[in-house]
Amino acid sequence: MDLLITVIGNAVVHPGFRAELLLDPLQAIEEWRFRLTKGDESLLRDMFTPTKSNKQYMKDLDAALLALETLLYDHISVENVCGKPCRMSVEAPPSVRKLHKAA
Repeated sequence: MDLLITVIGNAVVHPGFRAELLLDPLQAIEEWRFRLTKGDESLLRDMFTPTKSNKQYMKDLDAALLALETLLYDHISVENVCGKPCRMSVEAPPSVRKLHKAA
């Protein structure tokens, strides 16, 4: 469960990772090089996989993660501790870093 908690924490402080996680959680986990147990992966699927029947849940989840991000960044010294995305969050995979350099 601690691995899944790490994923959720990174979803809070890294907007790019959060967007990918909410779009396709298993692909995001693979691309961003997380290694989960089978139990964590099962919970991840249950909590983060978008379906036709859970659209409002996914919107609410995204809003809640964004609200927590905002609250956290408002209460830390961003310049000294953590930029956006937080430097202590997961490192973007090479494919994502290439996109950022091209932009």
